[in-house]
Amino acid sequence: MFVHIQHPDEITGYAVALPGDRDRQGVSVWYSGGRLAADLSLPQLRRRWQAPTCPAGTADSADRQRLRDPAARRQAVTTATAAAVSAAEHLAADVAGDPAREQDQEAVAHAVGDLAAAVAHVLHGPDDGPMHTASERIARAARARWAATPHTTPAAETVRAGARILLALGRAGPGEATDFARLVEALLRLAEALAFLRAAQQRHIQAEAAVAAARMLATHIPGQSPVPPRVAHAGARSPARSALPPRPRGR
Repeated sequence: MFVHIQHPDEITGYAVALPGDRDRQGVSVWYSGGRLAADLSLPQLRRRWQAPTCPAGTADSADRQRLRDPAARRQAVTTATAAAVSAAEHLAADVAGDPAREQDQEAVAHAVGDLAAAVAHVLHGPDDGPMHTASERIARAARARWAATPHTTPAAETVRAGARILLALGRAGPGEATDFARLVEALLRLAEALAFLRAAQQRHIQAEAAVAAARMLATHIPGQSPVPPRVAHAGARSPARSALPPRPRGR
């Protein structure tokens, strides 16, 4: 993939192109982030990446230097696992009728996509693979309606901090299998919680994506049972399901 930065002295945007994607004149076809998706424009990405100050040893300090000490690496994975567990609890909470908590829940769900992508990258690098496919399904289920970017909340930033500290690790080492197995199991529970949330919201296509991700993740955990029927049912479309609300005007 080619990346073009607009105004390098003061970056205001970016565009991407695939090596073989050319027009009739043989010129590469470029797409700005905003054309790819509303939440991929540079301002929206910056808003997602903007985080409160983190204590030493967490995301901010880890971003400057990859963690090398085994104890620090284990703590980083533990932190990310705790973030996944906390996110699953947020998604499972009954917040109906409370707009502030509904907004917080949607912000957490949106951040889950970043955490899933980080897990896939640390386990398998940039190459495509089953974990990457599962993370893409989670990202699809985690998107807000109309590709909007929800206002961030402290709970959502905790999830993104877990993603950042994972990326600071580089790649998982051979002696870290047990720690990462716990993380993948937490991500599985998170995918299940996301499936139930989207099913309750009657966003059934996203619920199906979350269930598919859960099934994929279950195959990566030794001794893990298949996805329970109640989870699979969350992704089943009902013939009588309500239609999605109309898209708001002016967006």
